[in-house]
Amino acid sequence: VRRNVQRAAKWWKLAADAMDPISMFELAKLYQIGNGVDEDRSKAQGLLEKLVDQDVQFDLSAVDFGQLRWIKVQSLFLLGSILLEDESEDLDSLARAIKLYERAAESGNADATLFLALDFIEGKYVETDVERSKHYFDRYKLMMSDSIRRQYKFAVQGLEADSVDRVRDDYSKKEKEANWWLDQKIVYFVQGQLEKDSDDRELSNEDILNLLETAAEGGLGIAQFELALLLSRNTSDRESLEKAYAYMVKAADGDQLLAKHNLGIMHVEGIGTGKNIEEGRVLINRSADWGLYVSRAYLDGDLEGRLLRYTEALD
Repeated sequence: VRRNVQRAAKWWKLAADAMDPISMFELAKLYQIGNGVDEDRSKAQGLLEKLVDQDVQFDLSAVDFGQLRWIKVQSLFLLGSILLEDESEDLDSLARAIKLYERAAESGNADATLFLALDFIEGKYVETDVERSKHYFDRYKLMMSDSIRRQYKFAVQGLEADSVDRVRDDYSKKEKEANWWLDQKIVYFVQGQLEKDSDDRELSNEDILNLLETAAEGGLGIAQFELALLLSRNTSDRESLEKAYAYMVKAADGDQLLAKHNLGIMHVEGIGTGKNIEEGRVLINRSADWGLYVSRAYLDGDLEGRLLRYTEALD
């Protein structure tokens, strides 16, 4: 295999010298990782710099404009990755890498879009910016949905009706799983923020609420649960308490066992809904029957009636 890659690299070098964009891109990838050639990131960067340069003229005898556009977009992402991997921590290179990622993302590169969505909340390379993170998360979700739907259309060609239904269900599940994974990433980050003292958090309370609401509206149970808890703390705002109750209902209807306990407490205490002790105890009894020990402790009088986070329930 290595001999075949070396042979391909030889021909790609000749074609790259003649400004064939496909060969330039493939050769840059080889130089980046040292596959079939000696690893040389400077040569990889040089080829990619030409590919992203708007003024460079290419040999288009073996490539159409659609392919050339795809190569340029991929090159933006790859060049940005090389600049980020530079251990010199040059701020100018870092800033340029992010700009390249932004250009790639706005041109439809999914990898760059996901990177920016995550980094604008994690703040590793850029300052935390929730609105920009949400912008890129929404774009990435659309990209994933479009990709999965295109795969579905291709997969059902020539199939019988009953097979089409089965394939549709499979691809619908894939789309939901893709969105679930993204929303879960948001919640993991937010949970990390909530575990810090308020003065040490990179995000404001408003930003945290906005992020959780994005994931909660996407149907993620843990986001609905966390959002309900945060909204319930605003005890003087009736609208917030009513929203907290609504999100706790959604979380309880899903897979969040502790939400069922908390929903019972909300009924017993009248948080965001009318006080209904009997209904509340029915819900708490149900969660106790399903094995939640804090529900049993509450019913036995060993635990006060308040809303709990998972970290408290597991202590």
